[in-house]
Amino acid sequence: MPPWSPASSCSSRRAPATGCCTGRRARSSTTPTTSTTRCRGPSIASSGSRSSCAGSTPRCRGRTRATRSGCGGSTSSSASSAPSTRSRRNWRRRSRRSADRSASPGRGAHRGALCCAGHPRGPMYPQAASQQQQTVTVRVQVIDLDAFTLDLQVPTYLKARDLTQRVARDAGLRAHWDNGRRRLYWLRARGRLLGDDETLGDLGVIDGELVYLLPEPPAGSGVVEQVPDYPETRGYAGKGTLALIGALLMVLGWAVGWGLALSINRAAWTVWAPGLGLGLLSVGFARHAWGGSGSQLRVLITGMVLFPMLMVLALLVPVLFIPLYDSVINGVVGASGPDPGRLFSETVVGLLMGFAGVFLGWLAWWGAVEPLPRERQVQQEVQMQAAAAVVPCGICGGEVTADVRWECQYGCGRYFHVGCYKARVAVYRGDANRCAVCNAVVG
Repeated sequence: MPPWSPASSCSSRRAPATGCCTGRRARSSTTPTTSTTRCRGPSIASSGSRSSCAGSTPRCRGRTRATRSGCGGSTSSSASSAPSTRSRRNWRRRSRRSADRSASPGRGAHRGALCCAGHPRGPMYPQAASQQQQTVTVRVQVIDLDAFTLDLQVPTYLKARDLTQRVARDAGLRAHWDNGRRRLYWLRARGRLLGDDETLGDLGVIDGELVYLLPEPPAGSGVVEQVPDYPETRGYAGKGTLALIGALLMVLGWAVGWGLALSINRAAWTVWAPGLGLGLLSVGFARHAWGGSGSQLRVLITGMVLFPMLMVLALLVPVLFIPLYDSVINGVVGASGPDPGRLFSETVVGLLMGFAGVFLGWLAWWGAVEPLPRERQVQQEVQMQAAAAVVPCGICGGEVTADVRWECQYGCGRYFHVGCYKARVAVYRGDANRCAVCNAVVG
């Protein structure tokens, strides 16, 4: 078959026998001893044009597909002659180089997940896939004079100050006022307002959640923002010195009570249960003493050091204090307590349970969602009544009180005197499909 025939040209779309379309060498299906050549460029399947094969060159520079009969042009050796050792070595080297190029994400990953022979390649657009994982589809409820909802796909890594402007742009809201000042927006999700540096990813927002967009009300609209009357807080319970001393006395009283119980009976319920409680109280006292975040390691260390000291106090009660009480108060001569070694061996379970209580209490403090609140001063602001709010008239410019106020019914955001509005409508002789004041489309 002639080399310029369309059936044997490199631009034909036959299925390859081996290799892939990235330039791998394809063996001939006719005889295993024939070494096929590669084209230097794409051929033109027409008579009188360039030949599809450039001779016996073993390298293909064009991105053509190898057919079962190779390039169809002149071969480097006949079908009866076997390839030389040097040709086989060059073929292996080119095969490894071609496989490395197709496996690299910079050159071969953009061509698809599979090549023409079904060989897997690198991931397709890995950066786009990672960006899709950082977006969520939420329903945005716009709280405005004209409230509406819309579904948007928003990024979770964008800060709230930039995300609000992006959502406002997609919602068709104004980004600036008429005087050029930037309009402010706020986001509310998971029951609270987002800070300027917070993201949706920090709150763990997932697909399908409801997010509120709160635009800044226009000036003179009569919308009065009132600061909520939060109750005054005095910080956490252990912040004051008196409260801290009270917590310490409670821990000491628990230790003394445990010692009295050990002097009477050393059963299971008087050994491990009070020990666990003493461990929890120790780490609770350390938590209030240090303050701040409960995940601090010093809270755990303080609880671990304080519990053994309190347990020693509990063991001294039956060993020293009870015999001393019997000698002084009851007049018992030669009163003695239990053996210290035997007492410790019987209460070693309480020691282990106490350390477990310390660690468990620290994990409980660490697992809190927020740190303990700090003391904050609530500023008393003047409460303004909505009825007493005064806005300018959109026609005459005078002050409009609540008893004679008329709001534009087409949503322009302006207020008028009732008399001014009726007079303007009465003398209006313009288009009947537009508002007489704000020129908005009526119907």
